[in-house]
Amino acid sequence: MKIRKKIIFRLLAEITICGFGLVTLAGCQKDSIYGNNTTTKATEVKNSSLQFVKSSYQKSRIWYVVDASAFNKSQQKTIPDFVAIVKNGMAKAYRTLDYETEYSYQLDGQYRDQKKFVDLGTYAKLIDDQVNQQIGISDQSQYQLNKLALNDTSPDQNVESYQTPQFVKLNTKVNHLGETVTIPNGMRPKIMNTASSNIALDQDQIDFVFYLGEPLQKAITINHQKFIGYQSQNGNMLYLTKQLTGDALAKHDHLK
Repeated sequence: MKIRKKIIFRLLAEITICGFGLVTLAGCQKDSIYGNNTTTKATEVKNSSLQFVKSSYQKSRIWYVVDASAFNKSQQKTIPDFVAIVKNGMAKAYRTLDYETEYSYQLDGQYRDQKKFVDLGTYAKLIDDQVNQQIGISDQSQYQLNKLALNDTSPDQNVESYQTPQFVKLNTKVNHLGETVTIPNGMRPKIMNTASSNIALDQDQIDFVFYLGEPLQKAITINHQKFIGYQSQNGNMLYLTKQLTGDALAKHDHLK
């Protein structure tokens, strides 16, 4: 008798329901990374502020999309939901979080010698080429998990083949809420968004969206590596990138 397994996937909180805000890492302390901080260190004056799109024309950037509540609890042990590479005003996104489904064990043989999903502490120690390799493994693994889940619940459903993420030109908008950056049709194949056939497979396009809210007011140190970035507009997510030489803190792009 075939056992039906129910798989619960988390959709991007940004695309669906706004939560009740971010539990801050530092509580009400004055040095909270989320609070207003008008003090600028002398070393930062010489550096250039990191702007999400504009700065990508100077350096390729790797951005980690992290659930804020999970990070508040687990810190460097948190596994990013997504990792995106932003370069020359273009970007591509990878699914990097295992939803701890009942299907995970079926991939053990295929990836026996490699961890399919790794945490921020591990990413902090990797060079870019190693990150690129790891997120490719994670993305393909999540595709296989989603495919197994969909085949179980909807065996007659036609499943798209795996597609390696490709660079797509970003669409950017800045308003009073912050900055919204979109990778058009960034969720390809569409089952990377969810394994539910009536949600994902009946849509022509599923965009990947960064809802950049307030910039973090101080760097976060993870495994001796500093990260800077933004919290999301609804406070549910963090967008983090490694602080490179010459980087001040993040700010929003200024668009004409």
